[in-house]
Amino acid sequence: MNIIFHEIKKYSFKYPDIIVAQSLVESSYFTSPVFKENNNMFGMKKARQRITSSQGERNNYAYYRDWIDCVYDYAMYQSAVMCGISNEEEYFL
Repeated sequence: MNIIFHEIKKYSFKYPDIIVAQSLVESSYFTSPVFKENNNMFGMKKARQRITSSQGERNNYAYYRDWIDCVYDYAMYQSAVMCGISNEEEYFL
């Protein structure tokens, strides 16, 4: 699991500790079917209006070549959609 945390922290995420916690919750500590089958640790849907690293959709969720591509896609999501967030409270909205 340390390698996953290292990968998350290597990006310039706003609030990386929240991202790590979110990955644990969304993936049921990396045991959920969406994580195991889709390499999707955030429960992300396939992006329709931004660049994405997903390979497509499987069971209504984006699927990725590997979990590293999922982290990369989340970084693209955060920079495209959440760029205006200025504090942790806004992140949770």
